[in-house]
Amino acid sequence: MTLSRGEIVVARLNPNQGQEIGKLRPVIILTQTRLIEAGSPVIFVVPLSTQYRPELGAFRVEIPARDHLLKTSFALLEQARAIDKSRIDVQVLSHLSPAELQQIETKLSLMLGLHAHFAN
Repeated sequence: MTLSRGEIVVARLNPNQGQEIGKLRPVIILTQTRLIEAGSPVIFVVPLSTQYRPELGAFRVEIPARDHLLKTSFALLEQARAIDKSRIDVQVLSHLSPAELQQIETKLSLMLGLHAHFAN
């Protein structure tokens, strides 16, 4: 299975616990391609949903429908997590643009307090 950073693929996120998002759904691969190629057994992903919650808008990035991603979706940054490669379907639905990937990186960085001027 060849996977690359910025690809949108389908993953099986069940079983989930509590408020974790589950089901079979599109996810964005954020793990560096070199790490995947080196044999990392887990992949860091951001799940997508077609549902938009305005109160969590700061943690969402809109991904317009294209290729095999049939509906406009939203990257759920607060649901980002590592999953085993075996949860990922081989079919690639689409790829993020460099601008979309940058927007996700920026919002994740702010959310995690990785910028010194935002850290507690």
